[in-house]
Amino acid sequence: MLYNLLKPIIWQINPEIAHDIVIKLLKNNMTEKVLLTGVSGWIAKHTAIELLNSGYEVLGTVRNKNLIEQTKETISKYTSIDKLSFAELD
Repeated sequence: MLYNLLKPIIWQINPEIAHDIVIKLLKNNMTEKVLLTGVSGWIAKHTAIELLNSGYEVLGTVRNKNLIEQTKETISKYTSIDKLSFAELD
Protein backbone atom coordinates (compact mmCIF):
# COMPACT_ATOMS: atom_id res chain seq x y z
CA MET A 1 0.00 0.00 0.00
CA LEU A 2 2.73 2.48 0.92
CA TYR A 3 4.58 1.62 -2.29
CA ASN A 4 1.55 2.52 -4.44
CA LEU A 5 1.02 5.71 -2.47
CA LEU A 6 4.56 7.07 -2.66
CA LYS A 7 5.72 5.83 -6.06
CA PRO A 8 3.96 8.50 -8.18
CA ILE A 9 5.14 11.29 -5.88
CA ILE A 10 8.77 10.17 -5.89
CA TRP A 11 8.68 9.56 -9.65
CA GLN A 12 7.84 13.24 -10.15
CA ILE A 13 10.91 14.22 -8.16
CA ASN A 14 13.45 11.87 -9.75
CA PRO A 15 12.26 8.87 -11.76
CA GLU A 16 15.74 7.33 -11.83
CA ILE A 17 15.82 6.72 -8.09
CA ALA A 18 12.09 6.43 -7.33
CA HIS A 19 11.92 2.66 -7.35
CA ASP A 20 15.02 2.24 -5.14
CA ILE A 21 13.73 4.73 -2.57
CA VAL A 22 10.33 3.08 -2.26
CA ILE A 23 11.83 -0.42 -2.00
CA LYS A 24 14.18 0.75 0.77
CA LEU A 25 11.22 2.23 2.65
CA LEU A 26 9.31 -1.03 2.42
CA LYS A 27 12.28 -3.14 3.48
CA ASN A 28 12.76 -1.03 6.61
CA ASN A 29 9.66 -2.60 8.16
CA MET A 30 7.50 0.50 7.89
CA THR A 31 4.98 1.10 10.62
CA GLU A 32 1.95 3.33 10.74
CA LYS A 33 4.19 6.31 11.62
CA VAL A 34 6.06 8.25 8.96
CA LEU A 35 8.73 10.94 9.35
CA LEU A 36 8.33 13.50 6.57
CA THR A 37 11.11 16.05 6.30
CA GLY A 38 10.44 19.54 4.99
CA VAL A 39 6.68 19.19 5.44
CA SER A 40 6.09 22.89 4.76
CA GLY A 41 7.24 22.43 1.15
CA TRP A 42 4.88 21.90 -1.76
CA ILE A 43 5.73 18.26 -2.52
CA ALA A 44 5.87 17.27 1.15
CA LYS A 45 2.45 18.82 1.83
CA HIS A 46 0.95 16.73 -0.95
CA THR A 47 2.73 13.67 0.40
CA ALA A 48 1.45 14.39 3.92
CA ILE A 49 -2.12 14.68 2.64
CA GLU A 50 -1.88 11.31 0.89
CA LEU A 51 -0.30 9.65 3.93
CA LEU A 52 -2.88 11.09 6.34
CA ASN A 53 -5.75 10.12 4.03
CA SER A 54 -4.34 6.59 4.04
CA GLY A 55 -4.38 6.43 7.84
CA TYR A 56 -0.71 7.03 8.62
CA GLU A 57 0.51 9.14 11.51
CA VAL A 58 2.84 11.84 10.14
CA LEU A 59 5.63 13.63 11.99
CA GLY A 60 6.67 16.54 9.79
CA THR A 61 9.86 18.50 10.24
CA VAL A 62 10.22 22.24 9.64
CA ARG A 63 13.22 24.55 9.88
CA ASN A 64 11.13 27.42 11.17
CA LYS A 65 8.35 26.92 13.72
CA ASN A 66 6.53 29.90 12.22
CA LEU A 67 5.62 27.68 9.26
CA ILE A 68 3.70 25.16 11.38
CA GLU A 69 0.36 27.00 11.52
CA GLN A 70 0.39 27.78 7.80
CA THR A 71 1.19 24.17 7.01
CA LYS A 72 -1.58 22.90 9.32
CA GLU A 73 -4.05 25.28 7.70
CA THR A 74 -3.18 24.15 4.17
CA ILE A 75 -3.23 20.43 4.94
CA SER A 76 -6.45 20.67 6.96
CA LYS A 77 -8.29 21.84 3.83
CA TYR A 78 -7.80 18.36 2.37
CA THR A 79 -7.68 15.97 5.33
CA SER A 80 -7.89 15.69 9.10
CA ILE A 81 -4.73 16.79 10.90
CA ASP A 82 -5.43 14.74 14.04
CA LYS A 83 -2.50 12.44 13.24
CA LEU A 84 -0.15 15.24 12.17
CA SER A 85 2.61 16.49 14.46
CA PHE A 86 5.67 18.67 13.96
CA ALA A 87 9.29 18.93 15.01
CA GLU A 88 11.51 21.95 14.45
CA LEU A 89 14.95 21.00 13.16
CA ASP A 90 17.93 22.99 11.95
